Amino acid sequence: MTRRHILKALGAGGFGAGAAAVLAACGETQVVTKEVPVEKIVVKEVPVETIVTRTEVKEVPVEKIVTQTQVEVQVQEVQVEKVVTEVVKEVVEVEKVVEKVVEKVVEVEAQRPPVVLTFATDHTSGPRGAAVQ
Repeated sequence: MTRRHILKALGAGGFGAGAAAVLAACGETQVVTKEVPVEKIVVKEVPVETIVTRTEVKEVPVEKIVTQTQVEVQVQEVQVEKVVTEVVKEVVEVEKVVEKVVEKVVEVEAQRPPVVLTFATDHTSGPRGAAVQ
């Protein structure tokens, strides 16, 4: 017997064993089904009080902030010994009157009209609609 004959015999034996394994895998399998009865179906309904779909935030300018503080006032009586009243009249002559008129022309840029942005999309519902809002 030569080495070539031994290799052919081993190859044929290995091929036969592999074919037997493949054919065994192709055999019919048994499908087992088991029915489990449902004892109780639970449905929970939760009432919704308010659905908010749009939120607006507005900034309102404040004209006046009023705070209330309490102040205690103490009054002390002071006795006056002497009351002095003196009237002084003084006449001052004006030597020179200077009058100056200043005119200034100021150019103001016209205000730009407000910018209006329009956002158009077809994502109005689902996760994309939530992301757009």
